[in-house]
Amino acid sequence: IFDGAVRRGKKWDEFKEAHADRTIITQSQKQQAAFMFNAYENNKQAIALTTDGIPEETLAIELDGVKVKVRCDYRQGNVISDVKTTFYGVSKEEVVNTCIKYDYDLSAALYVDAFTEHTGIPHEFYFIFLNKKEPMGCEVYKASQQFIENGRRKYKEGLRLLKEARKLEYIMKKEKSKKSTYQKPVYSKFEVKQMIGRLRTLMKDRNHSEFAHYEKMLARYESI
Repeated sequence: IFDGAVRRGKKWDEFKEAHADRTIITQSQKQQAAFMFNAYENNKQAIALTTDGIPEETLAIELDGVKVKVRCDYRQGNVISDVKTTFYGVSKEEVVNTCIKYDYDLSAALYVDAFTEHTGIPHEFYFIFLNKKEPMGCEVYKASQQFIENGRRKYKEGLRLLKEARKLEYIMKKEKSKKSTYQKPVYSKFEVKQMIGRLRTLMKDRNHSEFAHYEKMLARYESI
């Protein structure tokens, strides 16, 4: 815990160097964390949702033909809980606005579908919101089916666009590879002289069917 007034200057540099292998926080951050933890401990539902389960569980799976990786804060059976800290308050109206602002419905739907696909068991999703400012508070909200459906539309559209982008990237790389391996036909000086002679003859009649052909040939190919 750094007890300095600001995180800069000689005192801060020396402290940071001496504790390079640790996460450094200030006194005010320690106090804020203590208040938030106290609010969490006073919410029985939040405690129940984060007991006897798996914390920070990571899952790699394929959805809609795209490999995805998710990591939920806590999973207890078929219930996923996501802890969110906020400066915007934890009332229902404030939480709804926060979810809209940060697309929390997308991540909720992605987590639910990923673990449902993996386990074969339908999952539910809960948010545990902790306020970072006074008044400190902790509230739990269950994601509704409509909330999940809205998020599902978002992530599925995202995966569709990702597949389109990857397909386009593949096509562009393939075309680039074709161009990089293409070599112009190389003609001998004798063959070039023949074409030049023929072109001079055809210059008298630009409407001749062979004129455009030879003109393009000379412009396109290199001689040795």
